Amino acid sequence: MNKMNELSLDGRLLQMFVLVYKTTSVTEAALQLDMTQSAVSHGLARLRKITGDPLFVASGRGIVSTPRAHILAKQAEEILTQLEQFKTVERYDPLVDDGDFAIAAYDYEVETVLRLVLPLLRQQAPNLTLRVVQAHGQTELGQVLRENRADLVFTLAKNKVASDLSQQILFDDCFVCFYDSNIRLAPNSLDAYVSAPHALVKSDESPPCEVEASLMALGVSRQIVLVAPSFGAVATLIQSSDIVATLPSRLKDTLFSTFSFVEPPFETNPIQIAQVWHNRNTASERHRWFRRLICDVVKATYPVGISP
Repeated sequence: MNKMNELSLDGRLLQMFVLVYKTTSVTEAALQLDMTQSAVSHGLARLRKITGDPLFVASGRGIVSTPRAHILAKQAEEILTQLEQFKTVERYDPLVDDGDFAIAAYDYEVETVLRLVLPLLRQQAPNLTLRVVQAHGQTELGQVLRENRADLVFTLAKNKVASDLSQQILFDDCFVCFYDSNIRLAPNSLDAYVSAPHALVKSDESPPCEVEASLMALGVSRQIVLVAPSFGAVATLIQSSDIVATLPSRLKDTLFSTFSFVEPPFETNPIQIAQVWHNRNTASERHRWFRRLICDVVKATYPVGISP
């Protein structure tokens, strides 16, 4: 093969060659391809130059294939099949997926989303492994996705994400005050709230300190007696104590199900939870299936709007 010309091969040229081979007619191949006979003849001339073989020779009023053409025709059909497969979107079947899917999440998202997703995942993709990895701070979110350390990140929604990332808001939440009603009264007035001891979840992925900002606007402050890195740790540590924890309301059905709760005696801004992914996965059938599964679970579980 002439290495100077081999890169001039394309699907159209191979298709023309296969049709001439099958029909043993330049005229018939030209008709089926809606080309002129001269264009087909010109294409054959290019192929002869590339392959170094005449490919087709005159025989009576028709043409016959050379031995080399028999071999090349089979190879050309295989290449054309591969080209067809290359452009065809592969259908994703979760039933046969035996890979893993990594989600970076904090314990809040584990409780509010993944706890609900896993049973459905076991039914629909029984061989797939859900891998929950450590959540990272907002500044590391993009790098985690770019380096493929996670397929999805659950995080607080941002007004704007990096241009190579996509974000989809899953649900809203608001703050409530959790407390043990066997130990103390509800902190349902500003004085009662400010005088109570408080627990704080401190991590890069915990909700922003809306509470402190709201109290500062009112000219008051609270006493923090416990700082823990997760919601689960706070739930364990303040049980049977007089400590109050002002946290997202949807934890009332999971980690804080044994606690009583009231709305804060002051205004706080709502929070939004989103799933974020790298744009390279936007069109992936597998990734789209997983994102739809999460959205369906969230939509079925949480009503529209914010409620404590």
